[in-house]
Amino acid sequence: MRRFLLVFVALWASVVAWGQTKAEWTMLAYMDADNDLEYPLMLDLIEMMEAGSSRDFRIIALVDRIELNPLMGVDHASKLGGLDNWTGAKLVEVEKGKLKELADWGEVDMGDPATLNRFIDEGLKIAPAKRVNLQMSDHGGGWMPGWVDMTEETHLTLDEIQTSLETASKKHGKFELLTFDACLMATVEVAAALSDSVKYMIASEELVPGLGFYYGSTLAALRENPRMSTEMFAKQFIQGSYDFYAKSDDEDLQGIGTTFTCGLLKLDRARALHLATSHLGIGLQASFDLNVNARQTILRAQRDAFTFGEDFSETAPALVDLADIPDRMGQNAPVVTYGLGANDVRNLMKQIVLFAVKGDAIERADGISVFWPRYDTYLQGLEDYDYRTLRVNAGEVKWPQFITRFIEELAKDTKPPTIKEEGKGKKRNLAAQAMPKVTWSYDPKDTAEIWSFLGVPTDNEDVLLIGMLPAPLDGSGKLELTWTGTWPALFDSEGSQLAPILGAEYGEKGMTAYLRGQLELAGGQKSEAVLTFFGDYKQEPMELVRIALVEGSQLRTIVPEPTMIFRPEYPVINFETGATSTYINEESEPFRFGEKGLWLQQVVLPAQPYRWGVYIEDFAGNSAGAYRELTFPAGSALQQDNRLRAVR
Repeated sequence: MRRFLLVFVALWASVVAWGQTKAEWTMLAYMDADNDLEYPLMLDLIEMMEAGSSRDFRIIALVDRIELNPLMGVDHASKLGGLDNWTGAKLVEVEKGKLKELADWGEVDMGDPATLNRFIDEGLKIAPAKRVNLQMSDHGGGWMPGWVDMTEETHLTLDEIQTSLETASKKHGKFELLTFDACLMATVEVAAALSDSVKYMIASEELVPGLGFYYGSTLAALRENPRMSTEMFAKQFIQGSYDFYAKSDDEDLQGIGTTFTCGLLKLDRARALHLATSHLGIGLQASFDLNVNARQTILRAQRDAFTFGEDFSETAPALVDLADIPDRMGQNAPVVTYGLGANDVRNLMKQIVLFAVKGDAIERADGISVFWPRYDTYLQGLEDYDYRTLRVNAGEVKWPQFITRFIEELAKDTKPPTIKEEGKGKKRNLAAQAMPKVTWSYDPKDTAEIWSFLGVPTDNEDVLLIGMLPAPLDGSGKLELTWTGTWPALFDSEGSQLAPILGAEYGEKGMTAYLRGQLELAGGQKSEAVLTFFGDYKQEPMELVRIALVEGSQLRTIVPEPTMIFRPEYPVINFETGATSTYINEESEPFRFGEKGLWLQQVVLPAQPYRWGVYIEDFAGNSAGAYRELTFPAGSALQQDNRLRAVR
C-alpha cells in the first residue's frame, strides 16, 4: 500500500510540475480563421495535432472561426480534434491527435490588439516557458493591415502588433521566435518595428501558399528534442515547409514550391538595417538634384527590382527585394551617401538573414523586402492607414520622404514615350510567307517596359490585344521581331486560346509569366485572379504554379481545383487616342481546370488579319504603341493548331 501511495504521489507531483514549472518551449498559435482562410487553418491545426504537446513543448492555440460559408468554410457538423465544431473562438491545448478545450471565448474580435494581448497573457499563464514561439496565421501584407476578422469587419495594423508585443514582452520577456504564417511579412519595416520584442522571426517576402506552412513532422521533431537551438529548429521548420511543396508527389504542390520562399531573420540588427535603408533613400533623393543621369538609374532600379505579390494594379503591395536595389544600381552609384547606404544594406542583410529557401521562379528573393511604390495611392492602406505615419518610420527614418520625392519625379512626366518602325510607316500590309523581320526603335531612357503584341480590330477602331509577350530591355533602344506565325496560348484539356502575358521574369533557371483574369470557384463565387506560370527554357509547356486571388488590397493564394474555371482579361487600346480599357467575355466558354489544369504552350495561328506590333510604357505609366497589319495565310507551310479557339 505504501509503495502504491509513493507512486501516486510521484505521479501527482509530475502532473503539478507540468502545470507550474516552465516548459522549454511554448508555441502560442494566434489563428484568425474568422475569414476565407478557415479551411487551410483547420488543416494547420490538424498538422499541429500530429506533434501535440509534451512536458517541455506546449502548444496553446486561440482558434476563431467563421459562420459556415460553403465557398470558404468547413463542415461544422463534423468534429475537430474530438471537439464539437464551433463558430466563435476557443482556447485549446493541442495534444497528440486531439484538442483539449481550455476555455470558450465566444465571438471575439481577432482584429483587436486587446484580443492578442489577452491570448498571450492567458497562454503563458497556462503554459509558461523558457522560450516562446508566437505563431500568427491569417492574411498579411507587410506594413499594411492584416489579420482580418470578417465577422467584426476589423483588422490588425503593424502599429497595433508592435504595441501589443511591446506590452507583452515587458510582462513576459522577449519572444524567442515569431512565426508569421501570412503573406509578405518579411519586410524591413516589420522586422524593425518588432525588433524590441522579438529575437528571431520566420516570414516570407512573397505570398504564402494557401495551405500555409507545414507543421507536422517539424513540430514533432521539436517535441522529441525541445532543447535544440532556436536557429536549428527554425531552419528545420523552414526547410520542412519548402519540402512539403517542392518534394510532394502532388504535381500541383510541386508547382507551388517553385514560388515558395521563406527565411529566418535575426532581429537584433533590424533597426540598423532600417536606418541604412533610410540612408540609401537620402542618397537617392540627393541624386535627383545633383546628377541628371542618376534619375534614369533610380527609375530603372525601381522597375527592375524583384517585386512580390501581384504587381499589375495601383493596389498591389509594391514590395521589392531590398538587396536587389543596390544590385540593380550596379556601378552607377551617383553620390557618396548612396554608396554608403548600399554597402550598409548589403552587410547588415548578411547578419540578419540567417537562412532562406526559394523556389526556381523566385531565385532573386534575398530574404527581406522594402516598400517602394510608384503610385501615390500605394502610400495608404486600408482606411487611410498611411505608410508615412507608421511608428517605425518616425525620427531619423527618411525612406518615406524619398518615396514622396520619387513619386513627385514620376508625376512630372506626362508626355507619352515614342515608338516607331525603322524605315517603314506605322501600318503596312504584308503576307506572312516572307517571315518578315521588323525593327522597332524607342528611347531606352524613357522606356520602363516593352511588349510585343498580337491584336485584332474591333468595331470602333480599338485594338483588342489577344496576345502580349514582355520583351527584355537591353538598353539598345531597338527591338527586332520576326513573324513566325506562332504565339503562346493558354490551354485546357479541351483546346487553347491566345491570352496576354502581362508580366514576365527572365531568370537563370527559367521564365515566369503572369496572366490576369476572372476565376470562378465552386458555387459561382468570382474573383479577380493572377495566374503564374513557370518554364525552364528547355521544354514546353509552361506549368501553372500559383493562383493568387485579388480581393481589394488583400491577396490570397489557392490550390487548383478541377471545378474552377478561368476567363482571361484582354487589354483594349485605341492607338489614335491612347485610351485603354480591359475586356472579359463572361458569356463565352471559359477555360476549365479539370484534372489536367491549365498550361501555356506555343500554337500556330489561324488565318485571319492581325495587328502585330509593340507596346511600351515609360516609368510614369504613360504608354504608346505601333503595329503592322498582316494576315497569316491558311496555305502556310506551318501546320495550324485546329484547337485554337476564338477570343471567347
